Amino acid sequence: MVESSGAAAAAAKGTTASKTSSSAKPSGGAASNVRGRRGRGNLGLNQFQDWEVGDDYVCERLLGTGSYGKVALATKKSTGQKVAIKRMENIFEDDTDCKRILREVTLMRKLKHPFVVELVELLYPSNPQTFDTLYVVMEYAESDLKKIIKSNINLEMQHTQ
Repeated sequence: MVESSGAAAAAAKGTTASKTSSSAKPSGGAASNVRGRRGRGNLGLNQFQDWEVGDDYVCERLLGTGSYGKVALATKKSTGQKVAIKRMENIFEDDTDCKRILREVTLMRKLKHPFVVELVELLYPSNPQTFDTLYVVMEYAESDLKKIIKSNINLEMQHTQ
């Protein structure tokens, strides 16, 4: 099941940035849907083989990890759009975390601002018996506030307002 939204993302944990499915594997197998990347930590294995993002997304590389899960760079095949997919596992395990995740998604659906990443859609398994992982598909931002602050870039007053 897929839910779409044109709303923008909130400056919630793991989504602050400036702009720049079923429990069974998707048909054709998960390996046909995603491309692995050789590099440190995955020994050349497809690190996205268990990501259930459907047939329209191809995960390309891991962008980062956080307290709620992992974020991957992906391409939406039907449009060619680069997106970030945030995978949140065990979302119902802790009441407090569950409320925070709900709050983040709710804010992302409602807020719309050119300097906040946009929520593209939510992906979740069609089988409610196995629903414990949520995939939040967001607009891809090449940078985030943390990277800009830590960089040696000299910001002008107009950038900081």
